[in-house]
Amino acid sequence: MSKRVRMFAYNGEIPLGVELNTILIDLDATLITLDWRKNMHKYYRKLKEILHDLDLKSSYFFDVKWAANKTMNDETDDMINIEKYFSYLNKKTDIEDKKNREFYFRFYDEMFADFRGDVREVEGSHDLIAAAKSKGFKIILATNPLFPLSAVSERLRWGNLDPEDFNFITHMQNFHHCKPSPKYFAEIMKTQKVDPVKALMVGDDYKYDIIPSKKMGFHTWWHLPNKPMKKRKGTLSGRLTYLVDALNSSEISNLL
Repeated sequence: MSKRVRMFAYNGEIPLGVELNTILIDLDATLITLDWRKNMHKYYRKLKEILHDLDLKSSYFFDVKWAANKTMNDETDDMINIEKYFSYLNKKTDIEDKKNREFYFRFYDEMFADFRGDVREVEGSHDLIAAAKSKGFKIILATNPLFPLSAVSERLRWGNLDPEDFNFITHMQNFHHCKPSPKYFAEIMKTQKVDPVKALMVGDDYKYDIIPSKKMGFHTWWHLPNKPMKKRKGTLSGRLTYLVDALNSSEISNLL
């Protein structure tokens, strides 16, 4: 059996009968779900401790969120996301770079573990990775790069997924752009030598995952966990288990 799956595209600009060799997969609400609200009291208690230790006001966390939002919307090419983030945060808070970085790494080192028990794997996530590996695909974790690699890797492990199963992971320390900018997908194409005609993007967010990747010529699968499989304007949609079945089949054209 061939290691490549033949997938027929619907977009007239993409040739029919293209053989896929790469799969891009979003993380949050696609491979894992995370209930951020469940243990927020523990989260804020620890946050206050860190802010107190560093002599920072409680309003500082809103500055952090502002800087992250500015980073996500910054489409310049000159700095990786983490440096953009600190550039914005330093100017916003008028606090020395060293202290801002100390808060950043203490936040992830000391607080992220509080959410471990609230992560759940999405049905079909493990089978999807296994199917992609069995076909010899390059597997790229296309999560929005607003977290450091350590945090992304931890969230994968909390969902019983192995970071080593991915050939490449986008994160704050290695990427210059964020979703929903098409530049994010262009950067993947350039740095990972991905031909979008031979690649499939899988994600739950139509605005952040599907629209920009389609603009760059990728095949797309819109993860809708409670919907039957459908074809909508050139995009396949439905739960991951349907995609797994399609990838495992020797010929999936009858499913398209």
